[in-house]
Amino acid sequence: MVAAGLGWLADADADAASMPAGVQAECLRGLERAASVHIAARSRVLSAFHAQGGFGDDGQGSARTWLEWQTRVTGGAAHGAMGWMRPPRSFQIPLGFPLSGDAERGRGP
Repeated sequence: MVAAGLGWLADADADAASMPAGVQAECLRGLERAASVHIAARSRVLSAFHAQGGFGDDGQGSARTWLEWQTRVTGGAAHGAMGWMRPPRSFQIPLGFPLSGDAERGRGP
Protein backbone atom coordinates (compact mmCIF):
# COMPACT_ATOMS: atom_id res chain seq x y z
CA MET A 1 0.00 0.00 0.00
CA VAL A 2 2.84 2.39 0.82
CA ALA A 3 4.52 1.71 -2.53
CA ALA A 4 1.24 2.30 -4.36
CA GLY A 5 0.69 5.63 -2.60
CA LEU A 6 4.24 6.79 -3.24
CA GLY A 7 3.96 5.65 -6.85
CA TRP A 8 0.82 7.70 -7.29
CA LEU A 9 2.44 10.81 -5.79
CA ALA A 10 5.53 10.41 -7.97
CA ASP A 11 3.52 9.78 -11.14
CA ALA A 12 3.66 12.58 -13.67
CA ASP A 13 -0.15 12.43 -13.97
CA ALA A 14 -0.61 13.27 -10.27
CA ASP A 15 -1.14 17.01 -10.13
CA ALA A 16 0.04 18.05 -6.67
CA ALA A 17 -0.40 21.70 -7.64
CA SER A 18 -4.14 21.18 -7.90
CA MET A 19 -4.38 19.85 -4.33
CA PRO A 20 -5.53 22.30 -1.67
CA ALA A 21 -2.70 23.55 0.56
CA GLY A 22 -4.11 21.62 3.53
CA VAL A 23 -3.96 18.36 1.58
CA GLN A 24 -0.42 19.15 0.45
CA ALA A 25 0.59 19.86 4.05
CA GLU A 26 -0.95 16.62 5.32
CA CYS A 27 0.78 14.74 2.51
CA LEU A 28 4.15 16.27 3.44
CA ARG A 29 3.63 15.40 7.12
CA GLY A 30 2.80 11.83 6.17
CA LEU A 31 5.82 11.54 3.89
CA GLU A 32 8.12 12.74 6.70
CA ARG A 33 6.57 10.25 9.16
CA ALA A 34 7.09 7.49 6.60
CA ALA A 35 10.70 8.57 6.03
CA SER A 36 11.39 8.46 9.77
CA VAL A 37 9.94 4.98 10.12
CA HIS A 38 11.85 3.88 7.01
CA ILE A 39 15.16 5.07 8.51
CA ALA A 40 14.44 3.30 11.80
CA ALA A 41 13.47 0.04 10.07
CA ARG A 42 16.43 0.11 7.67
CA SER A 43 18.79 0.85 10.55
CA ARG A 44 17.53 -2.10 12.57
CA VAL A 45 17.78 -4.56 9.65
CA LEU A 46 21.14 -3.17 8.52
CA SER A 47 22.51 -3.47 12.06
CA ALA A 48 21.51 -7.15 12.22
CA PHE A 49 22.85 -7.77 8.68
CA HIS A 50 26.15 -6.15 9.67
CA ALA A 51 26.40 -8.03 12.98
CA GLN A 52 25.73 -11.39 11.31
CA GLY A 53 28.14 -10.71 8.45
CA GLY A 54 25.44 -11.29 5.84
CA PHE A 55 27.41 -9.22 3.35
CA GLY A 56 30.05 -11.98 3.24
CA ASP A 57 27.57 -14.39 1.65
CA ASP A 58 27.80 -12.25 -1.49
CA GLY A 59 31.57 -11.93 -1.33
CA GLN A 60 31.61 -8.41 0.03
CA GLY A 61 33.93 -7.21 2.79
CA SER A 62 31.48 -4.91 4.54
CA ALA A 63 27.82 -4.00 4.77
CA ARG A 64 28.63 -0.60 3.25
CA THR A 65 30.17 -2.08 0.09
CA TRP A 66 27.31 -4.58 -0.11
CA LEU A 67 24.80 -1.70 -0.01
CA GLU A 68 26.60 0.09 -2.82
CA TRP A 69 26.73 -3.05 -4.96
CA GLN A 70 23.34 -4.59 -4.28
CA THR A 71 21.16 -1.51 -3.90
CA ARG A 72 23.03 0.70 -6.39
CA VAL A 73 23.34 3.61 -3.97
CA THR A 74 26.30 5.96 -3.96
CA GLY A 75 29.15 5.54 -1.52
CA GLY A 76 27.91 8.59 0.35
CA ALA A 77 24.39 7.19 0.65
CA ALA A 78 25.74 3.85 1.89
CA HIS A 79 27.94 5.67 4.40
CA GLY A 80 24.92 7.66 5.59
CA ALA A 81 22.87 4.49 6.05
CA MET A 82 25.68 2.99 8.09
CA GLY A 83 25.74 6.13 10.23
CA TRP A 84 22.06 5.68 11.11
CA MET A 85 22.66 2.03 11.95
CA ARG A 86 23.12 2.83 15.63
CA PRO A 87 21.05 5.96 16.25
CA PRO A 88 20.95 7.48 19.73
CA ARG A 89 18.37 5.89 22.01
CA SER A 90 16.41 9.13 22.07
CA PHE A 91 15.78 8.79 18.32
CA GLN A 92 14.13 5.38 18.47
CA ILE A 93 10.42 5.29 17.78
CA PRO A 94 8.62 4.00 20.88
CA LEU A 95 6.24 1.07 20.59
CA GLY A 96 2.72 2.28 20.04
CA PHE A 97 3.84 5.59 18.52
CA PRO A 98 0.97 6.92 16.42
CA LEU A 99 1.94 7.00 12.77
CA SER A 100 -1.19 8.90 11.87
CA GLY A 101 -1.36 12.68 12.02
CA ASP A 102 -2.63 12.62 15.61
CA ALA A 103 0.80 13.14 17.17
CA GLU A 104 1.38 16.60 15.72
CA ARG A 105 -2.08 17.77 16.63
CA GLY A 106 -1.67 16.73 20.26
CA ARG A 107 -4.03 13.76 20.07
CA GLY A 108 -1.52 10.99 20.68
CA PRO A 109 -2.29 7.73 22.53
